[in-house]
Amino acid sequence: MKKWWKKLERALERISRGKKLAVNLALCAFLLVLIWSRFGYPLPTAELEFRRMERTHLLPASELQGVFRRENEWVVVGLQEDSVLFSEDRSLDRWPRSVAGPALVPIGRFVWTELSVIAVDVPQGTASARLDLSMDCWYYLRGDGWSASGERGGSLGENMDDWKPWAKDFHIEGEPLKEGGILFRVPVGDRESMEYELLRLLTKQNTYQQSAKQRGLNCHMEAVFYGQDGRELGRTALSTLEE
Repeated sequence: MKKWWKKLERALERISRGKKLAVNLALCAFLLVLIWSRFGYPLPTAELEFRRMERTHLLPASELQGVFRRENEWVVVGLQEDSVLFSEDRSLDRWPRSVAGPALVPIGRFVWTELSVIAVDVPQGTASARLDLSMDCWYYLRGDGWSASGERGGSLGENMDDWKPWAKDFHIEGEPLKEGGILFRVPVGDRESMEYELLRLLTKQNTYQQSAKQRGLNCHMEAVFYGQDGRELGRTALSTLEE
């Protein structure tokens, strides 16, 4: 390696200053391309990166609903006919959407200080919004851990007297995004707490598909949208299945 470098230095000494500059620029460009490739050729903006991931997955271009910063990453949300797409940690995820109109999507395979819930396809003229989120479950402590269920006793069959109730409500003001969606930032407490783990369950699609006995908690979230004059323009909800 040293011999190669010395040969390069001697070769550079024999060429003109202008040629040296050109060679240096070429070397810098080569090193930048190597570094760029090492990180998967990221594009300069979150939106461009999102569009590239759509093309990689052979998907049509989404109708953008939001681009926002969370922790140390950018999240981009796009609307398709039957789903909501969102980027997270340089990967593309999908949330099913069965009907047209407003929908709520909890975002976050990784939840740190907040859980992001975005409302898409909101009523035209929406100037503000409010999210009411209610969570409840039954839990019991075992050794140095715990288990939770949407139904007392769950599917584990422990002594019913060991199960204790837990519940919490959130009331969050929405943050209008310039792309058209409404972002709700739900604060997350201690990452070692049971509440943190339960909030993470809100981002799992099967939480809303399983029976109370199988899932870890029950939840109901509803967003209400208001116009500039304070008049209600519409609302949408996302809930676990009722028994």
